[in-house]
Amino acid sequence: MSALIKDQFLSYYVAIAEFFLQNTPQVIFNLKKANKAGFFGNEKNKLTIEEFSNCFVAPFKGGYKGFWEEIYHFTDELFVEQGAKELCHAVSLFYYSDNSFEIRSALEEVIIINPKCVVAKELLALSYYNDQMWGNAVAYFEQLNTPIMFFEDYQYFMMGWCYGKLKEKTN
Repeated sequence: MSALIKDQFLSYYVAIAEFFLQNTPQVIFNLKKANKAGFFGNEKNKLTIEEFSNCFVAPFKGGYKGFWEEIYHFTDELFVEQGAKELCHAVSLFYYSDNSFEIRSALEEVIIINPKCVVAKELLALSYYNDQMWGNAVAYFEQLNTPIMFFEDYQYFMMGWCYGKLKEKTN
């Protein structure tokens, strides 16, 4: 089977498998190998923030403690749009910080740097949702056309819940 997969792809898939085994050195090693093989683009063909999100944030959701710091440093070797480093920092805070204000500030910084970052908007909407800031959550949920982190149905459920809570406040 692996003979059918090009080496650049194989290294990426092995990195994902190693991630689930929490083997950080092998994850980073295989991601670097995939990068050298051209999997993540080049100087002429940079990864967009959405492609970065699809390659790193979505498959490595959650990430164990210290994982996002490793990816943060790995972004130095990638050709990617602005905001990737900041997104790594924000994702790390989202999963490991108890300070909602700090999380939202980091996510807002990503959006300021790169307003096209869907993941930052999704996580910011979810942060507002979790803090019962319904109007703010709706404002960010409404900006999402194609979510990366959640299923579309989940997004619509949360939006509906927020609208319901906003209506309760006005009654």
